[in-house]
Amino acid sequence: MKHVFFTILVSLLFSSATFAEMQSVNVGGQNRQFYVHAPKGLTDNRPLLISCHGMDQDIQYQRGMAKWEEVADTANFLVVYPGGGTGFSTWDISGDKDVNFILAIIDAMQQKYSIDPNRVYMSGFSMGGMLTYHCMNMIPDYFAAFAPVSGYQFGGNPSASTRAIPIFHTHGTSDDVVHFEPYQNQEGIEAVINKWQKHNKCAGKTTSKVNNCATRTAYTDGECDADVVLNAIPNKGHWHSNDE
Repeated sequence: MKHVFFTILVSLLFSSATFAEMQSVNVGGQNRQFYVHAPKGLTDNRPLLISCHGMDQDIQYQRGMAKWEEVADTANFLVVYPGGGTGFSTWDISGDKDVNFILAIIDAMQQKYSIDPNRVYMSGFSMGGMLTYHCMNMIPDYFAAFAPVSGYQFGGNPSASTRAIPIFHTHGTSDDVVHFEPYQNQEGIEAVINKWQKHNKCAGKTTSKVNNCATRTAYTDGECDADVVLNAIPNKGHWHSNDE
């Protein structure tokens, strides 16, 4: 009887499990890895979220920090965690090496899961956030919106996209790596957000508190073609914050 009960229990566990595995795609002659999390019962035409790790981090670290699977299982969307370049630690944030990698992931997920091409989203932490901004400018037409965390590009034009881009940026005010305020060659996230506000033709702003902690500044008025939102988390450093 115990053996029968155990067999039934295992069967139930596997039947309700999500599909998750490491996959790879060849880009420029190199096999690049990424981790796919597909909720049970994922149907065609569902959204895709791509979540990129920071420098000197990896896929598993990003999974543990961002915890997108918990949201995906409830909201029924696909999550992909790409692995960076050499040693899975860095991203090409000025050329097209990793832009092509992201495009290859989107194509692979379209073929395998029939994702909704109009609901592809990208997020990333630290250098992964920088890559997110880089993709905003390089391949904006492949995405519905972007949600960088604690990362923006240093120097150059951060808002060179050919179209208005919805942005939801989250940043700790005490970040001592990618600074919230201007610091040396870093112009600060508010300056970056203000450039995107003007790029998207958004006038005015509204501020609100989120869970009595984070301050949310939203630019949505005027001739705004796409909302720009900044979530500033007080006293938070350079890490993912899931407690606000």
